Parts: sequence; structure tokens; C-alpha cells
Amino acid sequence: MKSSGLADSPLFKTKQINPTMPSRNQEINLPRNHATTIAKVYQAVTEVGREASTYRLSLAEKKDLLHITYSLRMHGMAISENEIVRIAINALIMEYQKEKKKSILGRILKMRVRKGGN
Repeated sequence: MKSSGLADSPLFKTKQINPTMPSRNQEINLPRNHATTIAKVYQAVTEVGREASTYRLSLAEKKDLLHITYSLRMHGMAISENEIVRIAINALIMEYQKEKKKSILGRILKMRVRKGGN
């Protein structure tokens, strides 16, 4: 080991900054409609959900959801799987209401109909 100390050890790596990603302190300028959608989704999710539902997820979906939840918690954010799912559902619904057939949901449903899915 060098006389300069532990900081020179290969175990201590400096964080590489991605120039395409904005820093946490840098404001992200979203198009006006995205900012409005985000505000509406946030408002919807802050309302306490009182209706119980059960959905079946694939193993991959569940693992991804757990990974996201864990990652956010490790960055100091108190969030649950339920909150993430509610954000996703609200965003999907709002996009569908605005875009109809051009929305992600509309396009996927169109694919299912063409392929004879349920």
C-alpha cells in the first residue's frame, strides 16, 4: 500500500460523473405538459388509497419492482412498492386519457387485438 493512505486503494473508487445526466442540484426542464402530468400524478398519489386490489405480477416484474424500491430506499427515499405501482397506474391512466390510441396502453392493446390476444 502506498504511504498516501487508504484512499489510493483500488477498493475506493471515485464516482464517475455522466455528462448526459443532470446533477441532483440541477433543475430538469420538462415540457409544460409533462410537468402538469407529474403534478397531477403526484396529487393523485398523495391521496390515501382506501380501495384494496390484488394483482398478479411475473417474477421479473416483482424483482424489478423490489430492485427499484430497494435502490430508492438506499438513496434515502421512503417509498413502498404500493406507491410505485400507484404512480405507474396514474401515469398510464392520464396518458391514455390524453392520447387514447397513441398512448402506450392504446398501442399495446392494439397489438393484442391484431395478434388475437384476450
